[in-house]
Amino acid sequence: MTRSLWAISPTFELAVVVEDPGIYRELNKGGINPSIFRSTLSKAFGTDGPVLSLADRKKFITDKSIAVPDFVLWNWVPVLTERARKLMLALGAPAEDFMPCCIDLEEGITRSLHVPAMSVDCVDVRKSSFQMVLEVPDFPELPVGLRQLGMMDGYSWPQELHVARVKVPKHDQVFAELVVDDVLRAEWRGAGLTGAKFTSLTAQPAT
Repeated sequence: MTRSLWAISPTFELAVVVEDPGIYRELNKGGINPSIFRSTLSKAFGTDGPVLSLADRKKFITDKSIAVPDFVLWNWVPVLTERARKLMLALGAPAEDFMPCCIDLEEGITRSLHVPAMSVDCVDVRKSSFQMVLEVPDFPELPVGLRQLGMMDGYSWPQELHVARVKVPKHDQVFAELVVDDVLRAEWRGAGLTGAKFTSLTAQPAT
């Protein structure tokens, strides 16, 4: 059976935000760079991590009856419940890839930001497709929005790797799409976890 890779994205329609706009200015300086993200958050929030809020068209939500699913997204970073974190840990994700956070409407509940320290350098731009390719002055072209993942010649996705960030070629950034394999997708659905849709990176419809 051919192994498939998938981009995981949220189904939750409300935005996940931090009230302090200054943190976005700091995060945006590094683009989509996990190391800068982790460093910025550690300096700003210490070991407790950020307190996140829900918003709808820039209006903060205060209704505590809203059910927040296991997977939501803050900026480009997944925000996971404890059971979602444990599933990824069981499939080999390093414990240090997770940073604590919480959502202000969920009293007494801790969530985790999933920010892998390592990224996979495997993309062949000629074999892949993207949402767009940006012209960056004095830098190589920057592909954005991974739509189809074509591997470098000779590269084979490791069997033991079930979730990963993928490096943007010739840049110190990763793609916004978190990449998972068939195993994680099946385990996620089998556990009844919520809030995620999986879009094939081999040009199949989202499920």
